[in-house]
Amino acid sequence: MARNNGRTVYLRSDGQWANKANDALKASGFHADREEACLEAARMLAADGGGELTVKDEAGLIERRSIPAA
Repeated sequence: MARNNGRTVYLRSDGQWANKANDALKASGFHADREEACLEAARMLAADGGGELTVKDEAGLIERRSIPAA
């Protein structure tokens, strides 16, 4: 089965931004602000061959970014 090579950044109820692989049960990291979480997620995606980064804002609206392989 092919791996879902994507990550999602979203705001948790405790105010931290989570960086989570789409096929994982738990987040890989938590950050104080959205930009830190997005940068870390993009680095992880690039190192893993590229993929799609889904970012949810405070209201839950979705923005998608394609990240090329490093």
